[in-house]
Amino acid sequence: MCDEIDTSVEIQAAQLDDAIAAHQRAVSASQASEFCTECGEPISPLRQRLGAHLCIDCQHEFEAADRLYRR
Repeated sequence: MCDEIDTSVEIQAAQLDDAIAAHQRAVSASQASEFCTECGEPISPLRQRLGAHLCIDCQHEFEAADRLYRR
């Protein structure tokens, strides 16, 4: 029984790793913005590599508004 569970957990972990890798490839393949789509300010190279379309300030504002409306 334990061997079946261990095998199942290993398969699930491998599938999760594959899904994460596929997502990372999709994000890096997408065209990240060099400038914020909200305010036009430059986006840092690190955020560009992560596929960001908002500068850090606009992202904070977006997340704050999202938290406010989710209540």
